[in-house]
Amino acid sequence: MSELLPYITHLKQNPLFDKCPEIILSKNLKGVEKISFQKNDYIIKQSSPYNGVYFINKGVAKIIKGENENHSSIIRYVVPGELIGVSSYIFENNYTFSAIALEKTETLFMPADNFQQMVSSNSESALELMKILCYNIYLIENRTNGLFYKTTKQRVIELLISLCQINGRGQNPHTLSYNLDDIASLAGTTKNYLYKVINELSKSDILTLTKQSIRINNLQRLKFIGEHEN
Repeated sequence: MSELLPYITHLKQNPLFDKCPEIILSKNLKGVEKISFQKNDYIIKQSSPYNGVYFINKGVAKIIKGENENHSSIIRYVVPGELIGVSSYIFENNYTFSAIALEKTETLFMPADNFQQMVSSNSESALELMKILCYNIYLIENRTNGLFYKTTKQRVIELLISLCQINGRGQNPHTLSYNLDDIASLAGTTKNYLYKVINELSKSDILTLTKQSIRINNLQRLKFIGEHEN
């Protein structure tokens, strides 16, 4: 357990753990395991029994729902400081999604009993848990509304901006190494239309497409186009 004590600082990046008194958090580190995943490894497989939550310490993962990776929808990306598995804890059922590492990813796995004890021992942590669930619902609703009220080009641009902020906190220029199929799925469009939007933006030198990445050359211009697209 002593080797995990330094990770208290990392865990406190998440409001749920930040609101938890250190004495309670330290007590529940017993049983916590540091697990690393390589790119494309499954962190969680859909329909597998719920047995705990994963805290992302380093790396990025995608949350998908569907029979398999080739026939699925991307729900969102998970970045350092975020948790995977909270909804399954609330409903006490099997995981209703899969989580796949998009790069080498380091996690802290907290078994179900430890997580339960930590949340039930501190009312502020329980409140933060509800906030996390509400925020996740908001993200899904926002994406659903976008499918109806925003143009496909707007959705693509907003997603590129969001990924840029996730990767590099809005640095300019920035390189996105996400799979184009994944970006198209998350934007609710086809890969062909995604290429069309990217090529259009490339002609204005707003971004550059390579075989392995999308390089954002002018983030402010990209934001302007997204805000004024109709």
